[in-house]
Amino acid sequence: MVRGSLVLAALVVLVALPVRAEQAAAETAALSWVLGDGAETCPAEGDVADAIAEQLRRRAFVPREQAELLVEAKLAANPAGGFRVVITMFRGDEVVGRRDLESEGPSCQIAAENAALVIALAIDPEASLERVPITAAKEPPSPPPPVASAPPRAEPAKPQLNPAPAPLTPPWQGDLELAAGVVSGTVPDIGVALFVRGRALPPSWPFSVELEAAFVPSQSVDLAPGKGAHFTEFHGGAALCSRPPRASSLWGAVCAGANVGAVSGQAYGYEVTPPFRTSTVALAARGRVGLRVVRGFSLVVGPDLEIPLKRDYFEAQSPDTTETIFRSSALGLGFELGMVWEL
Repeated sequence: MVRGSLVLAALVVLVALPVRAEQAAAETAALSWVLGDGAETCPAEGDVADAIAEQLRRRAFVPREQAELLVEAKLAANPAGGFRVVITMFRGDEVVGRRDLESEGPSCQIAAENAALVIALAIDPEASLERVPITAAKEPPSPPPPVASAPPRAEPAKPQLNPAPAPLTPPWQGDLELAAGVVSGTVPDIGVALFVRGRALPPSWPFSVELEAAFVPSQSVDLAPGKGAHFTEFHGGAALCSRPPRASSLWGAVCAGANVGAVSGQAYGYEVTPPFRTSTVALAARGRVGLRVVRGFSLVVGPDLEIPLKRDYFEAQSPDTTETIFRSSALGLGFELGMVWEL
């Protein structure tokens, strides 16, 4: 039995908590224990809280309005048999961990005790690894043993090793950004641009991965009355961005990456006016300041910087000479205003 406990302890230590649960060790916590369909006779919230307090050897929970971390556990019967516990941890409005536990037996005792162990380790990784028994007040009494002429021989209880609860895994997050702004240097004069960006925020990564698409509608450059050209630009890009906190109302972020696209157009008023198109490759960076106006939505504003790796120029021919219509600058600048939807 001692050897079995040591095996269970080793398994729990190996998979006890992710980085975020360790960060929550010193935080005050509140418990929400919900009994769903088929679990009405299972241990109540007070019984589970007492077991967790015994596991931690101290008071485990505070009122919800005083807590920095909310632990929500929902226990319900599975249609196919057994019980299931869904544990979700919140820090403010942010979900920092989630875990599903299941037991196959007809009693919810094991499911409730495993849930209490997971919650205790999430609050304090140094908590005891011994599972504390929970007695459900509403559990129906067991039937009396049958009357026999001789007392049956007692069989020694077999120790049961339950699988060690797996760690709470933080969920993936993402952003969708729509923005409009002005750009210069990579197009003639100052152009209006539209941007669409999507970002993926993997769990525990300090940065996000971003994909971008941008479009500059047609604009005209007049070199003389009746002479000039129309230009259009589009590009796609990828970047790495810093990861802003989800709980703050005011936040900042920076991104750096590369863009690949094309500039196309058509000259007018010249003897030869064929359409033209050239590819573009540039390094890009930008900074953003965001204001979270409501939960899940932020207004963002900030500058853009673009360094073309090749400077293209466009010419038109007349009977006497060849005129340069436009040449891209060595540095492109921009400024954007947009909205971010946090997924």
